[in-house]
Amino acid sequence: MMSLRGTHPATYLLAARALRDFADGFVAILLPVYLIALGFSPLQVGVIATASLFGSALLTILPGCSLPRRKRPEADVNEREEK
Repeated sequence: MMSLRGTHPATYLLAARALRDFADGFVAILLPVYLIALGFSPLQVGVIATASLFGSALLTILPGCSLPRRKRPEADVNEREEK
């Protein structure tokens, strides 16, 4: 299945994931730097950064594990062949 512009839909999915991963890495670096500049102690920075990364990972994993799977399009193809 190709979109109107000839780009496969999976390309958009992979691009979105790459952008999200880049943003996660960027925040993982900048958040501690910003917190240290605000005067937080190293322990406080570590706890906040760990909680932030753990929350991000949890929000990534939970929907994938809890959302129901969609049926594959092949089921529709088999029904059409029987007619």
